[in-house]
Amino acid sequence: MRRKGVLLYLILYFFVFSCAGVSEKKKTDEDALKERIIAYWNYKIKKKLDKTYDFEYPLYKKKRNLVSYITFYNRNSGLFSTKKYEIGNILIEGENATVTLKLRVGVRVRGGKIFEYDREYTDKWMKIEDIWYHVPPK
Repeated sequence: MRRKGVLLYLILYFFVFSCAGVSEKKKTDEDALKERIIAYWNYKIKKKLDKTYDFEYPLYKKKRNLVSYITFYNRNSGLFSTKKYEIGNILIEGENATVTLKLRVGVRVRGGKIFEYDREYTDKWMKIEDIWYHVPPK
C-alpha cells in the first residue's frame, strides 16, 4: 500500500510540474521584437527622445550622443510628426529584421495647419545578444 502511495505521489509531482512548464511559453523572436517596436514607436509619438535613444543600434550611438540625437531629430522633424502607427509585416532573417509600418503623419503647412496622411514605412532592426535594436535610416 505504501508503494502505491509513493508511486501516486511521483506521478502527480511530474504531472503538475510538466503542466507548469507548458504554460510558461518561451517568448519568440517575433514577440520580443514586436514588444520593442511598440515601445519605441510609442516613445517616438510622445517625443520622448531620451527613451527612443535607448533603442537605437549601439554602433549608431557611438557616433551620435544623446544631445546630438535629440538636436538632429528636432531639427529634422519640426514640420513632420508621427501621430500613430500600425505594425504590418515583420520579416526576420537571422539577426536582422525588416518591419513594415503604416504611419499616420502630420505635416505643418502654411498658416500653421496640420495636414495628416498615411504612409508606409520600412523600419530596420538588428538583434545583439538577444536584444532587438532599431537601426536608424542612413
